[in-house]
Amino acid sequence: MKKNLSLRKRTALELNRRIRKNKVYLHELRVLFWECTLRCNISCRHCGSDCRVVANQSDMPMEDFLKVIDSITPFVNPNKVLITFTGGEALVRKDIEVCGLELYRRSDYCLRAGRRIHLRLSEHPRQLPSREYLQG
Repeated sequence: MKKNLSLRKRTALELNRRIRKNKVYLHELRVLFWECTLRCNISCRHCGSDCRVVANQSDMPMEDFLKVIDSITPFVNPNKVLITFTGGEALVRKDIEVCGLELYRRSDYCLRAGRRIHLRLSEHPRQLPSREYLQG
């Protein structure tokens, strides 16, 4: 037995459909991964990355990454975007600390807005930096 929906329910369903369609269209950026290096000093069997101790390609220049950040900044809310430095092993990159500091310096609102940066490590005991190094 088929019931007809009331005008109120049909309107609510149509409004919900349009809101959902708009969210899909906007597809807000929540996480930005930067594979900052293709080098890793260990080769784990379980790892899906094809990173090597010596990469076939050079690392992406920091300036190129910052250009990408500058190009998306007007369109995203920095409070809602998590920037993840990953790779291979992000700490193999010699200028990783400079990259993080420059990301904060690029826009004066970054510190006020609370932009979040995540450094994804392989977490192998041989590679982990000291706690003092990470705390600055």
